[in-house]
Amino acid sequence: TTMALMLLPHWTDGCIASMEGLFFEASGTTPYHFLTAAAMSESSSNPVRQLRYVNNDAAVGVQHMHDLGVKYLMVRTDKAKAEARAQDDLELITTSGPWEIFQLRDAAIVEPLTVQPVVVEERSGDQRERNLEVGTSWFQRQEDWAAIPADDGPAEWQRVPVEVDLDARVGEPGDRSRNVDYVVPAEPIVAVPLDPVTVSNVDVADQSISFEVDQIGVPVLVRVSYFPTWKVEGADGPYRVAPNFMVVVPTSNEVTLTYSKTPLDWFFYGLTFIGIALCFYWRRRGDVRYDSDRPSWGRPAALVAADGSESDL
Repeated sequence: TTMALMLLPHWTDGCIASMEGLFFEASGTTPYHFLTAAAMSESSSNPVRQLRYVNNDAAVGVQHMHDLGVKYLMVRTDKAKAEARAQDDLELITTSGPWEIFQLRDAAIVEPLTVQPVVVEERSGDQRERNLEVGTSWFQRQEDWAAIPADDGPAEWQRVPVEVDLDARVGEPGDRSRNVDYVVPAEPIVAVPLDPVTVSNVDVADQSISFEVDQIGVPVLVRVSYFPTWKVEGADGPYRVAPNFMVVVPTSNEVTLTYSKTPLDWFFYGLTFIGIALCFYWRRRGDVRYDSDRPSWGRPAALVAADGSESDL
C-alpha cells in the first residue's frame, strides 16, 4: 500500500516523519501537500478536487518543498528520479531498493522573514474557500505577491484587498469542474524590508515548538499547520499566513508555541472516561441470562451477578 510510507516514523525511531502522515486528513495544509506531491511525482493521484496541479516538474516541486519546510525527498520512478537529479537544490544522499533519497538544502521549519507580511482583507462567502484561494494563489504564483499574505496581524502591517484573477478562471461558477480561483492584490503591496535575524536552538516536539532569536520585533515564520488553539509565549501571535502556517513577532529572545486542547477535546475525553467506567460497572453487575436463545424485551431474563447468584429482571 502507498500508505506504508506513513510508517517512516516507526522505522526511523521517530527521526523522519512522512509528509502525508502529517498533512493527510484534517489539516488545512493538505491541499499544499498534494500540490507538492504532484510536482515531484511521475503520476500522482491528485485527490483534492479543483486544484491546479503541475505534474512531474521538480523545479516547481522544489520551491513547494522549500515553502513547506520539507527536508527529504524519496522518488521511485525513472522520470521522477531524472527530474530530481536535475535540481541543484537537491542532493542525492542514498538509495534503498527502488528508491532514491534526496536532501533539500536550506530546508527550515522556523525561519525569519525578510519582508513584512500583509493582511488580506476579509471577503464574503465561505471563509475556508476564501482562505484556500489566497493560499494557493501565493503558493503557486508568488510573483503576484511582494509579501506573504496573512489573515491578521499587528496594526502596522499593510491591509490589502484582493480580487479574482478572471484571466485564470477555468469553468463557470457552479460547474463542478471549476478550479479554485486565483486571487491577486487589488492594490499595490508596499514591500517593507525587515532587519536580518538569526534563529537558533529550534526544537519541534509533538505539540510544541521552541526557538531563540538574537533580536526581538522581527516576524518569524513557523512552518507548522495553523490551528486556533496554538498559544505562544515570548511573542505576539500566532497569525495565520499562507499556506496555512504561522507567523509570530518575538517580544523575547526565547519563544515557545504550545498546542492546547479545546473544550470539545475535554468533552470527548470525558465521554471516553464514562464509557470505561460503564464497562467496569456492567462487568461488576453481571451477565444477563435469557430463557431463549433469541432474547426480546417481552421474554423473562435473569441477572447473573459476579458471585454466581441469580435474580429476576
